[in-house]
Amino acid sequence: MPVAEKPPLDEALLVHYGVVGMKWGIRKSDETGGVHRFQTVGPKIDSALHKSTQVAGQDVARLMGERYGFHISELKSFGPGHPEYERGTAAYVEHTPGKRGGVIHASQADLRKSLKYSEEIGWSAKGCGHNHGLLTHEASHALFHAEEKVQMGFFKSKVVGGNIEARDAALKVAMQDAERSGIRRNQFVTNVSGYSAASGTRQEMEAELFSQYHWSPNPPSYVKVWGETLHQQMGVDPTPFREEVKHV
Repeated sequence: MPVAEKPPLDEALLVHYGVVGMKWGIRKSDETGGVHRFQTVGPKIDSALHKSTQVAGQDVARLMGERYGFHISELKSFGPGHPEYERGTAAYVEHTPGKRGGVIHASQADLRKSLKYSEEIGWSAKGCGHNHGLLTHEASHALFHAEEKVQMGFFKSKVVGGNIEARDAALKVAMQDAERSGIRRNQFVTNVSGYSAASGTRQEMEAELFSQYHWSPNPPSYVKVWGETLHQQMGVDPTPFREEVKHV
Protein backbone atom coordinates (compact mmCIF):
# COMPACT_ATOMS: atom_id res chain seq x y z
CA MET A 1 0.00 0.00 0.00
CA PRO A 2 1.90 3.12 -1.17
CA VAL A 3 1.96 6.32 0.85
CA ALA A 4 0.79 9.39 -1.10
CA GLU A 5 3.62 11.63 0.04
CA LYS A 6 6.38 9.70 1.73
CA PRO A 7 7.98 11.44 4.74
CA PRO A 8 11.47 10.49 5.95
CA LEU A 9 11.75 6.79 6.78
CA ASP A 10 11.66 7.23 10.56
CA GLU A 11 8.35 9.12 10.23
CA ALA A 12 6.78 7.10 7.41
CA LEU A 13 3.55 5.19 7.77
CA LEU A 14 4.74 1.61 8.00
CA VAL A 15 3.15 -0.66 5.48
CA HIS A 16 2.63 -4.41 5.59
CA TYR A 17 2.02 -6.03 2.26
CA GLY A 18 0.25 -9.38 1.90
CA VAL A 19 2.07 -12.68 1.86
CA VAL A 20 4.83 -12.48 -0.72
CA GLY A 21 5.46 -15.85 -2.37
CA MET A 22 2.21 -17.19 -0.99
CA LYS A 23 1.34 -20.71 -2.13
CA TRP A 24 -2.36 -21.41 -1.94
CA GLY A 25 -3.67 -24.82 -0.89
CA ILE A 26 -2.79 -27.21 1.90
CA ARG A 27 -3.60 -30.81 2.79
CA LYS A 28 -6.18 -31.34 5.50
CA SER A 29 -3.63 -33.28 7.53
CA ASP A 30 -1.54 -30.13 7.81
CA GLU A 31 -4.35 -28.19 9.45
CA THR A 32 -3.48 -26.84 12.88
CA GLY A 33 -5.05 -28.88 15.68
CA GLY A 34 -4.72 -29.13 19.43
CA VAL A 35 -1.29 -30.82 19.42
CA HIS A 36 1.71 -28.85 18.22
CA ARG A 37 5.40 -29.41 17.80
CA PHE A 38 7.87 -27.12 19.52
CA GLN A 39 10.28 -24.99 17.59
CA THR A 40 13.54 -26.39 18.94
CA VAL A 41 15.86 -24.52 16.57
CA GLY A 42 15.78 -20.75 16.56
CA PRO A 43 15.50 -18.79 13.35
CA LYS A 44 18.52 -17.72 11.34
CA ILE A 45 18.66 -13.94 11.86
CA ASP A 46 20.33 -11.50 9.51
CA SER A 47 22.91 -9.49 11.48
CA ALA A 48 22.07 -6.42 9.37
CA LEU A 49 18.72 -6.13 11.16
CA HIS A 50 18.54 -3.61 13.98
CA LYS A 51 19.10 -5.17 17.40
CA SER A 52 15.54 -4.41 18.51
CA THR A 53 14.18 -6.32 15.50
CA GLN A 54 16.51 -9.24 16.19
CA VAL A 55 15.31 -9.51 19.81
CA ALA A 56 11.65 -9.33 18.76
CA GLY A 57 12.27 -11.93 16.06
CA GLN A 58 13.71 -14.38 18.57
CA ASP A 59 10.72 -13.89 20.89
CA VAL A 60 8.03 -14.13 18.22
CA ALA A 61 9.63 -17.17 16.58
CA ARG A 62 9.72 -19.00 19.92
CA LEU A 63 6.15 -18.08 20.80
CA MET A 64 4.75 -19.00 17.39
CA GLY A 65 6.61 -22.31 17.45
CA GLU A 66 5.59 -23.31 20.96
CA ARG A 67 1.97 -22.22 20.66
CA TYR A 68 1.04 -22.91 17.04
CA GLY A 69 3.70 -25.28 15.73
CA PHE A 70 4.67 -22.60 13.22
CA HIS A 71 8.37 -22.40 12.34
CA ILE A 72 9.86 -19.02 11.45
CA SER A 73 13.02 -20.33 9.84
CA GLU A 74 14.70 -17.02 9.04
CA LEU A 75 14.53 -13.26 9.46
CA LYS A 76 16.03 -11.46 6.48
CA SER A 77 16.73 -7.76 6.10
CA PHE A 78 16.23 -5.33 3.26
CA GLY A 79 17.83 -1.91 3.15
CA PRO A 80 18.56 1.17 1.03
CA GLY A 81 18.24 0.44 -2.67
CA HIS A 82 15.72 -2.34 -2.12
CA PRO A 83 12.30 -1.36 -3.58
CA GLU A 84 10.42 -2.34 -0.40
CA TYR A 85 12.72 -0.19 1.72
CA GLU A 86 12.34 2.78 -0.57
CA ARG A 87 8.54 2.65 -0.45
CA GLY A 88 8.54 2.51 3.35
CA THR A 89 7.60 -1.12 3.88
CA ALA A 90 8.30 -2.32 7.41
CA ALA A 91 8.03 -6.08 6.86
CA TYR A 92 6.44 -8.86 4.85
CA VAL A 93 6.33 -12.64 5.12
CA GLU A 94 7.13 -15.40 2.66
CA HIS A 95 5.37 -18.69 3.22
CA THR A 96 7.41 -21.87 2.90
CA PRO A 97 5.42 -24.18 0.57
CA GLY A 98 4.62 -27.59 2.03
CA LYS A 99 5.74 -26.66 5.53
CA ARG A 100 4.15 -24.97 8.53
CA GLY A 101 6.51 -22.04 8.45
CA GLY A 102 7.95 -19.11 6.63
CA VAL A 103 10.58 -16.39 6.31
CA ILE A 104 9.98 -12.87 7.56
CA HIS A 105 11.63 -10.00 5.69
CA ALA A 106 12.04 -6.78 7.67
CA SER A 107 13.57 -3.37 7.12
CA GLN A 108 17.08 -3.09 8.57
CA ALA A 109 16.23 0.38 9.90
CA ASP A 110 15.49 1.02 13.57
CA LEU A 111 11.71 0.77 13.32
CA ARG A 112 10.85 1.68 16.89
CA LYS A 113 10.14 5.38 16.32
CA SER A 114 8.04 4.74 13.22
CA LEU A 115 6.09 1.95 14.85
CA LYS A 116 5.33 4.08 17.88
CA TYR A 117 4.24 6.91 15.61
CA SER A 118 1.94 4.54 13.71
CA GLU A 119 0.28 3.68 17.02
CA GLU A 120 -0.09 7.33 18.02
CA ILE A 121 -1.99 8.20 14.83
CA GLY A 122 -4.17 5.07 14.96
CA TRP A 123 -2.57 3.26 12.03
CA SER A 124 -1.73 0.47 14.48
CA ALA A 125 -3.81 -0.38 17.54
CA LYS A 126 -2.92 0.75 21.05
CA GLY A 127 -0.10 -1.36 22.44
CA CYS A 128 0.93 -2.78 19.06
CA GLY A 129 3.34 -0.09 17.90
CA HIS A 130 6.50 -2.13 18.35
CA ASN A 131 8.55 -4.82 16.61
CA HIS A 132 6.84 -7.68 18.43
CA GLY A 133 3.44 -6.51 17.19
CA LEU A 134 4.68 -6.07 13.64
CA LEU A 135 6.33 -9.50 13.41
CA THR A 136 3.32 -11.21 15.02
CA HIS A 137 1.07 -9.58 12.41
CA GLU A 138 3.26 -10.88 9.59
CA ALA A 139 3.62 -14.39 11.04
CA SER A 140 -0.16 -14.72 11.32
CA HIS A 141 -0.50 -14.18 7.57
CA ALA A 142 1.59 -17.25 6.82
CA LEU A 143 0.01 -19.22 9.68
CA PHE A 144 -3.56 -18.65 8.49
CA HIS A 145 -3.88 -17.04 5.09
CA ALA A 146 -1.17 -18.82 3.12
CA GLU A 147 -2.86 -22.12 3.87
CA GLU A 148 -6.25 -21.14 2.52
CA LYS A 149 -7.57 -22.38 -0.77
CA VAL A 150 -10.84 -21.95 -2.62
CA GLN A 151 -12.74 -25.20 -3.12
CA MET A 152 -15.21 -25.13 -5.99
CA GLY A 153 -18.63 -26.68 -5.43
CA PHE A 154 -21.55 -27.40 -7.72
CA PHE A 155 -23.46 -24.25 -6.76
CA LYS A 156 -20.85 -22.14 -4.96
CA SER A 157 -17.25 -22.05 -3.84
CA LYS A 158 -15.94 -22.00 -0.29
CA VAL A 159 -12.68 -21.28 1.49
CA VAL A 160 -10.98 -24.23 3.17
CA GLY A 161 -7.72 -24.59 5.11
CA GLY A 162 -5.97 -22.08 7.32
CA ASN A 163 -8.26 -22.95 10.25
CA ILE A 164 -11.08 -21.18 8.46
CA GLU A 165 -13.76 -22.82 10.65
CA ALA A 166 -12.12 -21.49 13.83
CA ARG A 167 -11.62 -18.09 12.24
CA ASP A 168 -15.24 -17.95 11.07
CA ALA A 169 -16.48 -18.79 14.57
CA ALA A 170 -14.19 -16.18 16.14
CA LEU A 171 -15.22 -13.48 13.68
CA LYS A 172 -18.90 -14.20 14.22
CA VAL A 173 -18.79 -13.76 18.00
CA ALA A 174 -16.48 -10.73 17.70
CA MET A 175 -18.89 -8.95 15.38
CA GLN A 176 -21.81 -9.79 17.67
CA ASP A 177 -19.90 -8.35 20.61
CA ALA A 178 -19.02 -5.23 18.62
CA GLU A 179 -22.67 -4.72 17.66
CA ARG A 180 -23.62 -4.73 21.33
CA SER A 181 -21.14 -1.87 21.74
CA GLY A 182 -22.78 0.10 18.93
CA ILE A 183 -20.36 -0.85 16.14
CA ARG A 184 -22.33 -1.84 13.06
CA ARG A 185 -21.13 -4.73 10.91
CA ASN A 186 -20.12 -2.43 8.08
CA GLN A 187 -17.95 -0.48 10.54
CA PHE A 188 -16.16 -3.45 12.04
CA VAL A 189 -13.10 -3.52 9.77
CA THR A 190 -12.67 0.24 10.17
CA ASN A 191 -12.70 0.00 13.97
CA VAL A 192 -9.96 -2.62 14.18
CA SER A 193 -7.17 -0.20 13.15
CA GLY A 194 -6.28 2.41 10.60
CA TYR A 195 -4.31 -0.13 8.64
CA SER A 196 -7.23 -2.57 8.69
CA ALA A 197 -9.53 0.19 7.39
CA ALA A 198 -7.10 1.16 4.63
CA SER A 199 -6.65 -2.42 3.43
CA GLY A 200 -10.35 -3.30 3.57
CA THR A 201 -9.52 -7.02 3.56
CA ARG A 202 -10.39 -9.79 5.95
CA GLN A 203 -6.82 -11.08 5.88
CA GLU A 204 -5.28 -7.82 7.10
CA MET A 205 -8.07 -7.34 9.63
CA GLU A 206 -7.44 -10.80 11.09
CA ALA A 207 -3.69 -10.19 11.23
CA GLU A 208 -4.38 -6.97 13.13
CA LEU A 209 -6.79 -8.75 15.51
CA PHE A 210 -4.19 -11.47 16.11
CA SER A 211 -1.51 -8.92 16.97
CA GLN A 212 -3.89 -6.91 19.16
CA TYR A 213 -5.07 -9.96 21.08
CA HIS A 214 -1.51 -10.88 21.94
CA TRP A 215 0.04 -7.45 22.59
CA SER A 216 -2.54 -4.76 23.41
CA PRO A 217 -2.60 -4.30 27.20
CA ASN A 218 -6.33 -3.54 27.22
CA PRO A 219 -7.88 -4.51 23.88
CA PRO A 220 -11.56 -3.90 23.11
CA SER A 221 -13.99 -6.56 24.26
CA TYR A 222 -14.54 -7.81 20.70
CA VAL A 223 -10.79 -8.43 20.33
CA LYS A 224 -10.75 -10.46 23.54
CA VAL A 225 -13.71 -12.65 22.55
CA TRP A 226 -12.25 -13.05 19.04
CA GLY A 227 -8.98 -14.39 20.44
CA GLU A 228 -10.56 -16.52 23.13
CA THR A 229 -12.95 -18.12 20.64
CA LEU A 230 -10.22 -18.66 18.05
CA HIS A 231 -7.98 -20.46 20.54
CA GLN A 232 -10.83 -22.48 21.99
CA GLN A 233 -11.84 -23.65 18.52
CA MET A 234 -8.23 -24.53 17.69
CA GLY A 235 -7.61 -26.25 21.02
CA VAL A 236 -4.68 -23.93 21.77
CA ASP A 237 -3.58 -22.14 24.95
CA PRO A 238 -5.21 -18.66 24.81
CA THR A 239 -2.64 -16.88 27.02
CA PRO A 240 -1.68 -13.61 25.29
CA PHE A 241 1.99 -13.32 24.36
CA ARG A 242 2.30 -10.12 26.43
CA GLU A 243 1.95 -12.22 29.60
CA GLU A 244 5.04 -14.23 28.64
CA VAL A 245 7.25 -11.41 27.32
CA LYS A 246 7.72 -8.57 29.78
CA HIS A 247 10.42 -6.51 28.08
CA VAL A 248 8.34 -5.13 25.17
